[in-house]
Amino acid sequence: MFISAFLSAENTEGGKRNLEYTFTFRTGHIIPKNGALIIEFPDIFVDLGSMNIECSLGNFILDDPKNASYCRHSAGQKIDIILKDTDLNSDLEYKVVVSGITNPNVEAAGA
Repeated sequence: MFISAFLSAENTEGGKRNLEYTFTFRTGHIIPKNGALIIEFPDIFVDLGSMNIECSLGNFILDDPKNASYCRHSAGQKIDIILKDTDLNSDLEYKVVVSGITNPNVEAAGA
């Protein structure tokens, strides 16, 4: 469980393509070295693998040569955040930016 988590979408209009989503969070507890986190989009989103998405980590100490942490699309609607030789501080705020997202079109989905 996180003590805070926010999502910022570049645009919320259905069907818009190639958008950037920023996930900002603070865990409230340590995520240990070589741990992992998962961001899962709702089922209404098309399989992220069919989009040309890119993922980047913000506010992670990536200039430390020992830190090889990264994020990636793993399957379906999931983005994995893999911590390599680093941990997440319970008090710091972290960001994950996912770009290339297509907003779901609710009318086309029949909802």
